[in-house]
Amino acid sequence: DFMPSIFDYFLWKDIFVAPMTDNGTVRNIDFPPGFDKWVYWFDESKVYQGGQRVSNFACPLDKFPAFKRAG
Repeated sequence: DFMPSIFDYFLWKDIFVAPMTDNGTVRNIDFPPGFDKWVYWFDESKVYQGGQRVSNFACPLDKFPAFKRAG
């Protein structure tokens, strides 16, 4: 079952944001199921499958975890 962090949210249906919630720069991200693919906003070569869990996603604080739906 999909269990997003309580801090994760959508901007409309095409942008998924999984903000950093502490001083670290690594977190786990559970992508919403039912969507084909999510593209990392700051590096379009990083594409993740809907429903996928990414452990230890690393990003600098100035490039937060934001993803746009592919297509």
